[in-house]
Amino acid sequence: MLVTLALVTGLVFQPHPARTLAAADGTLCPPATAVLADRQHGHAVTCRGWSAPDFIAGTAAADVLVQPAAPDAGAPCETVHYHRVVFVGEPIASSAIFTFAGDVSTGFIPLTADQASMAAVADAYVTDVQLGSEEPAERAGALACSLDPTYHFLCPVLGAVDRFCMSWVLRSRPGVAG
Repeated sequence: MLVTLALVTGLVFQPHPARTLAAADGTLCPPATAVLADRQHGHAVTCRGWSAPDFIAGTAAADVLVQPAAPDAGAPCETVHYHRVVFVGEPIASSAIFTFAGDVSTGFIPLTADQASMAAVADAYVTDVQLGSEEPAERAGALACSLDPTYHFLCPVLGAVDRFCMSWVLRSRPGVAG
């Protein structure tokens, strides 16, 4: 079923971001997470620790916690996982491989001609999300995001849960700001 879902993927494009998100420890998140996380307004968007080499290789996700800036008990929250797509094929990319669902599943889709052309100039991401709600934490009075273990595909550009898409972010060109 996931393969069939993956075959109907559309081309979703994002311009290269001009900013990045900062993780709680001050390190920078992958550049694409800033532009892809912009769909959240009135929420705190925090990147969690990530490994740049693993993310670039497509073997680990970048996780972004999204919760209300001033949460109340029962308020919705989510953790969005950005999975880097790895392109394979010579001399032109012909397939996309990515992990999802907590990095325990792998997807593989053939690229359309348009997607293969985009792979030469842009990075692609597949996004999934875990939904949850703010619930009382072990500390009295504190709230924490309690996540459902189920993963859902997310198409950030459309803001659509349970919709698979690849999000494209143009790579910076040397000497060009952006």
